[in-house]
Amino acid sequence: MTHPALTAASRKGILWLPADGSWCVGSSPDRSTTAGLQWLVFRKLVEEEYGDFGARGGRCIRRRLTPAGITARREVEGG
Repeated sequence: MTHPALTAASRKGILWLPADGSWCVGSSPDRSTTAGLQWLVFRKLVEEEYGDFGARGGRCIRRRLTPAGITARREVEGG
């Protein structure tokens, strides 16, 4: 059973991030995935930080699933 509160964009966003909750750095999702990720941040299923995380020390956003986000991802994946 999928998480009932997730939109199509947020489902796409939750599946875009690593399932284990590790940080995703340097990748740029498409617009709908970005919108879904922002919704997930608001719902506290994803956390994000802005800082010097880029490959060459550049400023960028990194994101990861929270423990609640990992649970929601399992629901989206059907497990």
